[in-house]
Amino acid sequence: MQYLRKLTTMGSAGARTRRGVRGVIFDMDGTLTVPVLDFVKMRKEVGVALGRDIGRADMLKEVEAEICEDRRQAALEAIRIVEREGHEKMKLARDVRAVCDFLDERNIPRAILTRNSKESLDYFHDRLPAIPKFHPAVSRDCGFLPKPHPDALEHISTQVWGFSTNEVLMVGDSAKDDVRAGRRAGAITVLLGGEAERKDLPDEEHEPHFRIKDLTEFRNLLEENFELLADEGEAVEVGQEK
Repeated sequence: MQYLRKLTTMGSAGARTRRGVRGVIFDMDGTLTVPVLDFVKMRKEVGVALGRDIGRADMLKEVEAEICEDRRQAALEAIRIVEREGHEKMKLARDVRAVCDFLDERNIPRAILTRNSKESLDYFHDRLPAIPKFHPAVSRDCGFLPKPHPDALEHISTQVWGFSTNEVLMVGDSAKDDVRAGRRAGAITVLLGGEAERKDLPDEEHEPHFRIKDLTEFRNLLEENFELLADEGEAVEVGQEK
């Protein structure tokens, strides 16, 4: 599998130039943390709460579409219970702190966009080994439609940061949710991990611009492919101090 693929643009003289990046948005579970959630159990319990087999359907969509409020609330609680069970096992993925330091030193903002609850997001920030908080940190409880809908990603990029979405990286471990959300918003997408090619998704929506094995490769990806544009508008040569 080819993991790193260069994404370049043509300059006025026809020379290839590196793409500018102003911010990075990360998924949480399976990206910033080691994946521990029991999705098989979660899917089963949600199906029981809703009174039907939900198969491979999007759980959050199935819950949102439920017209019986009691069943909907029971399904949401089933999801929260499995998430809480995962809290005690939650730990940072390898090199998260190094990635945070690398971006912070270059004045590149970083955010979280997750389908997890605010409770899980707060646990991540408050209970795990100290790392500077991500801002903004957007959970499914923030009022936006969950990924793969692009609204939250677009809001972070344009309304919070004031950047064009094509200057933002979306990094996650799910082609179905993270890559599709990034693609729909016009962001640069990075798929983390060894997820196999998805035959059940449209090629143009689930194919990431880049694949990396884990966050240990993230700095190398930036160094090889991008120019980091700090908040002040100053171009930062990746791999060199400002």
